[in-house]
This record gives sequence, C-alpha cells and structure tokens, in this order.
Amino acid sequence: MGCLVWRLLEMKAGVLGLLVSFFVFFVLTFGCLQGSVKPVESSFSRLVESSTTSTSSVVATSTAARVTTVLASQTTIVRTSTTSSTSSTLPSGELFYFVERDDGFRVTGGIPYAFKLDNSKIRLYYCENGIDSAVSDDGLKFIKESGVRVDMGCDPTIVKTSDGKFRMYYKISSGPGGPGQAVHSIYSAISNDGLSFKLEGLRIDSQKTGDGGWASVPDAVKLPDGRVRIYYVSNDPQAEGGIMSAISSDGLKFTKESGVRIKGNYVDPAVAMLSDGRYWMLLAHNCPPEKVSCTGEDDLYASTSIDGLNYTTPKLVHPAHSFFDPAVMQTGEGNYRIYYGEYGAEGEPSYIKSIRVNISSKPFNTLLY
Repeated sequence: MGCLVWRLLEMKAGVLGLLVSFFVFFVLTFGCLQGSVKPVESSFSRLVESSTTSTSSVVATSTAARVTTVLASQTTIVRTSTTSSTSSTLPSGELFYFVERDDGFRVTGGIPYAFKLDNSKIRLYYCENGIDSAVSDDGLKFIKESGVRVDMGCDPTIVKTSDGKFRMYYKISSGPGGPGQAVHSIYSAISNDGLSFKLEGLRIDSQKTGDGGWASVPDAVKLPDGRVRIYYVSNDPQAEGGIMSAISSDGLKFTKESGVRIKGNYVDPAVAMLSDGRYWMLLAHNCPPEKVSCTGEDDLYASTSIDGLNYTTPKLVHPAHSFFDPAVMQTGEGNYRIYYGEYGAEGEPSYIKSIRVNISSKPFNTLLY
C-alpha cells in the first residue's frame, strides 16, 4: 500500500512538473514575441500616421531597384543597393533612409547652401538678388539678413579657412542657357564675418581645364588634411553631363583631378561625411535636352565613397519630381535636414524647402520589404 501511494505521488509530481515547465515556456515565448513585434508595430504606425496627412511625404529607403507604393500614394518604399561597378574597394553595405517633408517653405529664392555658425544658428546662402543670406535658430524659420553677400554670381558654397575666415566659392555665368550656350566658371570671395565678402577672382577657368566651358554648381569640402576639394557639374565629355572635381592645398589654386566622380546627368552635388567615414553625395537628376522626358527627373539621389573620388552608382532617396540644388545639414547622429529648391507655379517665385532624412544601416520596417 505504501509503495502504491508513493508511486501515485511520483506520477502527480511528474505531471505537475510538466505543467509548470509548459507554463514557463509559454510565458517566455509570448514575451519574446511581444518584444519583437512592438518595434515593428511602432514603425508601421509611424508610416500610417504620416500617410494620412497631405503635408507629409514619407519614404523609407535602402541604399535591386524595387519601388512599391504602400498604404497611400504619399508613402513609398524604395529599395536599392549601394554595390558599385567601378571598384571592389567601395562600400557595399546598405543604407536605409526614412524621409519626412517639413511643412511650408524656408525662404523664397533657390540654390541654397546651409552653414552652421559657431553660435549653432543656421545660415542659408542662396540666390535671389545675387547671393543673399538668411539666418535661423531652428533651421526652419529664417530671417533674411540685410544686404547682398555677392552681387554677381550664384550657387554659393562655404568653407572655413585655417584662420577662421569664410571663403565662398560660387559660379559666374556669361549669360543664359546651358553648355555650349553660356560659359560657367568658378570664383571665390573671402569674409571675416560671413556677411561682407571681398572678391578674390577666378578659381576654375572652365575654358582651360577641359570642362568645355562649363564648371558649375560647386560644392566645396574641406578634407581632414586641410586641402579643399570642389565638386562641380562639368561639360567634360568624360563626365557625360555629370560631376568632376578639383583639389587645392591653399583654397585658391586648383588642379583638376583625373577621372569622373559621377557620370551621366546627375547634377547639383552636395557632400557630407557620414559617421563611418564615408562621403555621402546628394544629387539631382537632370534630364538631358535631347530627351523629351526622363524617368526620375529632378528626384533626389545619393551616392557614397570611401575616398571622395570613387563613388557608387547613384540611387533614389526621395521621388520629389521637382528637386534641385540640395544642401545638407547634419542635425544629429544619423539625422540630416536637406534644403532644396523647388519651382513655383507659373508667375510665382522659386522656393527653398526642406526634408528630414534619417539614415540607418538597418531597415526601419522589415515587414514592408
């Protein structure tokens, strides 16, 4: 009898142990599932919220070209690859973008360049009555500054010199029209305060550098070794309407660099450094005049490079369809504000608007791919 009772107790204990084990397994599994789902639900709801307003355009992009419209016409998933066909040493990791449009416009005018001042304010240099400027505390509400920075020229870009001065590079055109109709060359001016500039003269003479009379829309980058590189749109046959570069040790005497940075009707370069040390070049896509229309005309594209010379094939970041002359300003780790020009309606001025771009090495919502 005692053995029977003991055997029954053993059986009950075994069943109880199984029940306890099953309960613990269920709780742990359910908890893990909850933990993994919540971030996706949060990311998905962020997309849903953004797609319900007419003023917010949201794009999650990785940088196999695939474009899928999701939820609404204003929410688009664009997936691309950064693999380059020019060099095996270029970065091949994907970049994912989350893009949101800021409401309204910053200022009237076009062709902006954004510069962060020592007091953390943002100054926009842009073209309206020559080269003008406006200043902002938050990067959104700008107050136009009195006077004109440079009265002849356009397409400004700024670097700080070793002695703390502001050097502006800009283009001067001989007249209206594109390559073959006008000559564009790059000049510079210097300032102690970023407001009153003294002209310095010609930096890149496009008629003597093999650029076919067209060195335009410069973007200057100060390299870690103190040299200055200018990226610019060129009429050099090698570039096929794309981007070349020139380098200088003193910021005044420039030598054109061999090779092409970006080939084929990608224009208006704007370059920033990513946290991993890569160069990140933003571009607009220009429809060549011999074509009636182009896929991707005036959309925003991006390319990366590890050396500033060899860039990946540009890939779509934002299908804006009216995007020209981007200017980039970092606002936090992986966060950027892109200022750009947008054509106004007939009879209206151009406007400078902005978008917010968050860059990640991981997709924002893997369920949507």
